[in-house]
Amino acid sequence: MTPPENLFIGFSLGNIIYSIQTFFKKIHVSYIVIIILSGLFAIFPDIDSFFGNYASKNVFTGHRGITHSLLFVCVVSICITLLLHMINRALNKADRAGHKSTLMVIFITLFLAGISHVLLDLPQPSSIWGGIPVFFPLSSNGEYARMGGFSKIGWYDYAIQWLYICLFAISFLLIIASKVLKKYNFDSAATCIAVAVILINLSSYIWTWNYINRSNYVNGNQWNTVQNQYLDDLGPIIKAITLKSKECFLAIFHKVR
Repeated sequence: MTPPENLFIGFSLGNIIYSIQTFFKKIHVSYIVIIILSGLFAIFPDIDSFFGNYASKNVFTGHRGITHSLLFVCVVSICITLLLHMINRALNKADRAGHKSTLMVIFITLFLAGISHVLLDLPQPSSIWGGIPVFFPLSSNGEYARMGGFSKIGWYDYAIQWLYICLFAISFLLIIASKVLKKYNFDSAATCIAVAVILINLSSYIWTWNYINRSNYVNGNQWNTVQNQYLDDLGPIIKAITLKSKECFLAIFHKVR
């Protein structure tokens, strides 16, 4: 997956986590913080794109290496959570019970967002890396074991991208509406909206699973044809926006590298 898909799927997870807080009427972490954390950490495993040899299979210096493992996601999530805990202690915050709940929500947000990135890379082609080292440091025949590379979808997918962009817009508006209703003591209505946000986002994961299972990546040319046909169906304006955004992203990526 490319950052746009990962980013908005991360937002989707953030919307679910915040809505769960709303449902239980205990907001430990604000909406903006959850969205920032879930979005950034959903793309964070691709940080290995900016150091070492992009095409290397070395898990420490190449792309799709150690940063695409459950261990890395877990360790970094714990480290960030502990860092926030130490900052809180340094500031002498009094509400320790609430603080623990806040840290738990932050950890869950970071961990799930990072895991979503790892999982979404599995159905892509194995390419030069031979998959990703999900269970690093597990090894096989003297090499770190890799899995995935199922070639169900290509390196990018406009259908998934636009689904989650629209889903974020809908979820965002619903959550804003629930906050307004809660402000005016319409707690039951706010709770119903929170449930709706959770169900809508969970339904999108079922759709994504089925969509990926129905897809089949043959080669780059075939996938480009499939994706361009999808953009044609969306219309010239959406197609132009999508392709221009992709062009800008690639230009920035190559410039940074």
